[in-house]
Order: sequence, then structure tokens, then C-alpha cells
Amino acid sequence: MSWSKAPRLKALASVDGSQDFDRVNWGRKKERMSEIDFFISYTDADEGWATWIAWQLEEADYACTLQAWDFRPGGDFIAQMREAMGRSRQTIAVVSKRYLESEFAGAELNAALAADPLGEKSKLIPVLIESLVPPEMLRARVYIDLVGKDEDGARRALLDGVRASRATRLRPEEAVRFPSTPTFPRTGQASASPVKTVSVPPAELRILFLAATTGVPLDLKREFRDIDERVNASAARNMIELTSEFDVDAESFQRYIFAVRPHVLHFSGNMSGESLYLESRQGGFRAVPVPAMVGLIRTVGADLRLVFLNACKSVSAAQALAEVVGVTIGIEGDITDDAAISFAADFYEGVADGSSVSEAFAQAEARLAFKGIDPSNGRHKLMYGPGIDPSKLVLVAAGA
Repeated sequence: MSWSKAPRLKALASVDGSQDFDRVNWGRKKERMSEIDFFISYTDADEGWATWIAWQLEEADYACTLQAWDFRPGGDFIAQMREAMGRSRQTIAVVSKRYLESEFAGAELNAALAADPLGEKSKLIPVLIESLVPPEMLRARVYIDLVGKDEDGARRALLDGVRASRATRLRPEEAVRFPSTPTFPRTGQASASPVKTVSVPPAELRILFLAATTGVPLDLKREFRDIDERVNASAARNMIELTSEFDVDAESFQRYIFAVRPHVLHFSGNMSGESLYLESRQGGFRAVPVPAMVGLIRTVGADLRLVFLNACKSVSAAQALAEVVGVTIGIEGDITDDAAISFAADFYEGVADGSSVSEAFAQAEARLAFKGIDPSNGRHKLMYGPGIDPSKLVLVAAGA
């Protein structure tokens, strides 16, 4: 990745100890610069996020320092930045595509990584504010994801994340439930053997939401927002990682799949019986043949348990994928945007509440009818391969 074409990185830095601070909220319980909790790095374009993050942390009695509040005109920017990094317990990187393209971001990240190369001290905390594939240097780090969350959800994720970064152990206070999440054979071969049960921690459930409008007026961001709200309203919200990317092309489609390694792959957009339609870098769209998509999914690995194709005329692709993945959902015929969005949100609410895939599917169908939403001439269909029982596939343990 190139670091040369970018807006200037603003590193939220401290000044020397002799500076007289005017800011009232500066570390209520911390009066000396040697007690900085967080040094925050960001770009000009993301200053709104940086100041919001700093405000939330200081309201929780952490001491932060940022250029927008603490830099003196005429001061030595580089010297103050280096001093702040040295005095801060941790560095928060406000990560966006603009940040990663900044000419200074590479140096900032490398400095924080060099101070804690194995991540044992959690010196670097990436805070994701935009859907993207993290660069190699950040891919192994646990990040705080604020993408798609409302203010309350983002505040909760931020504070929970920084607290967890300082904890020596994350042992829960309540007894851990006996693991009983079932899975299924991973091949498309017919099998008469029953579905096996393996121990898959519900906290590891990863859902990847990929979307491409390809010129059709679909409200895909509303769909993601509704799903995210349902997941965050569930008791299992801290046990589900929901990642999204919009306007995907063939390159980003496969890149995200292998970067996230999801348990659930959700695609929203347009399909036909023969093709998946993705964005094209040359403009317009690109038709990816269903066999090519199936071939790609086949290489993802054993983590993938469910593929949800929330696109009209996707049932034949879902059937083909069921032979590879085990359980899929597709759409037979054409349905309205409202019906597709409502069904998806209701389905994931059921999954998050501990229902099996077949139970969550049935609940979503019933709720769609109860709300009187006309799906037009199509409907969702639950598909599964030989030897698979979707009524025994639970992705999140009940009551988690």
C-alpha cells in the first residue's frame, strides 16, 4: 500500500509539561502530562471522529491528548507528537481509508507496532470507522469496530474495547455455558451420517455483509443498518462481529472473504440464474458466473456455515452453494426491497437470540406476513445439502 498520496495525518499529540492547559475536561483525575492514557492518531478528514472519541474517553475519566484541543500554534509538531507517544500508555489509531493512505500513517503505525511487536501490551488500539480490509500490519490486531453503529452502540463498543485492552483476563463473572453448537459435514457429498456437534465459541461468530447495487436503486445501507440494530439489541451483541462493505467488485469480494473468514456470508444486490452482479472498476457492472462463485466459496474453508443471497433470482445459486457450504438462503423469483430488508433483519434477530437457522427462517417468514409486507411474486427459500439438518444448526448459543 502506498503512503505517498494522502492528506496530512494529524497525530493527536501532547505538548511539553510546561504548557498551561485551558481545556476544562483535561483528565479530571489526571493533572500531569506523564499520566496520558491515550495518544490518538487521525487525519484531517476524520477530526470529527477523533474529537468524539476523545470526548467519550474523557467522560469516562481517561486522559487523552489531541491536536485539535492541545496543540499550540508555533509549537514543534514532530517533537510534541513524539513526546506524546512516549508518555502515553496506548495509541488509538482512528482507521479509515484516508488514514491508511496518509504519508505519515505508516510511520505512526510502525512506531506503535515497534513498541509492542507481539501485541502483548496492547499499545496500539485500531478503531475502525469505515468498512475496509485492514492492511497486513494491522490484520493480526484486535480492533474496535464502530462501523454502522449508532452513537450509543459506538460509545459502548469504544469503552468496552479500551477496558478489554487493559484487562489481564476477560473471565466472565457468570458460569460458562456448556458448548453445544452443532455443525455439519463440510463436503457436498451425500451422507447418511447425522450432523456432528463441535465446540465453536459463539463469541467467534463472524458475519460478513457484502453489497453491490450495480446501478439498481436498492437501499442496501438501510438493510445493513436494520440488521446491525437487531444484532446490537440482542443479549449476544458482544459475541457477534458484523463486518460490512458496499459497492464491492470482484477483487474486493474475494479479498474480504479471505480477510474476514466469516461463519456467515451475506450478499445483497442483484443476481440472475446464471450470474452474480458486482461493480466494475471500469464503470457499470461485471457478471460473475455462478460456477466461478461456487468455486471461490469452496476454497474459503471450514468456518463458513451459512451463505445468505438476499438477491432476486438467487435460488439456483443458493442450491449450488448448499452442496459446498451446507446451508444457504436464496430468493425464488422477484421480491420487493422492503420484503428483502425486513426478512433479513428478522432472520438475524432470530439467529442472535439463539434460534436455529430453520427456526429463524420460519420466524422471519411469519413476521413478514404479519406485517403485511407484500413480497411480490417471490419468496426466500432455505436450502441445505445432503445429510444436513438446519434445525440443528445454531450459530449463537441461546441465552448467551
